[in-house]
Amino acid sequence: MHYAELGRLRSSDVPARGTLVALGGEAVPGKPSAAPKLQLLSPMELDRQTAYEGPTWIDQAVLAKWRPDPDVAGFGAELRSAFATRLRWLEKRQLVAPTDGADELFPKPDMMRSLRQFETQRLVASLRELPAAYVPHEVGTRINGIYERPIVTPTGRLALIRREDTFTLAPWKPALEPLRGRAVTGVVGPTRVTWTIDRARPARTVAGQC
Repeated sequence: MHYAELGRLRSSDVPARGTLVALGGEAVPGKPSAAPKLQLLSPMELDRQTAYEGPTWIDQAVLAKWRPDPDVAGFGAELRSAFATRLRWLEKRQLVAPTDGADELFPKPDMMRSLRQFETQRLVASLRELPAAYVPHEVGTRINGIYERPIVTPTGRLALIRREDTFTLAPWKPALEPLRGRAVTGVVGPTRVTWTIDRARPARTVAGQC
């Protein structure tokens, strides 16, 4: 565990136990150092990411060609162990492979797409108790339904949106939380979904809790 002075944080900005964060800050010559800022890397504990059926922060780091410093002890050693375990897991699923005779494993072009498919299949199966069929969303479409709750994944959160007999999983935003149990509409863009209240539909009581 590491400690750093971060100044006063809002309760909503305090990371949950097990959250992976990075500390950053820009130093200005001739001025006192500013308090470091928290950057959320993943809301899921590191050890739960090594065999997760879906994309993880580790996978994103591998894709960005980032590796833990081999000379850093403590949490650095935990990172190296987690990366090695995850890479073995990816190799068994033929999502990474050595190139040009090198010992190091590199991601295949379809790694993240395959991982997203794994995650969607697993999440849909875990929600089979819902009396509703899963409907995927596509770029350029509009999502309408009741926002029920967030679903935490290693790379962020997904919003569970319900209609009468269908549901979809869409990118989550903090602005959705005050709208839990209410009708919302979302416009799917290439990199995000813009959410607003759907005033044409009534709210209802949400049965589930996060």
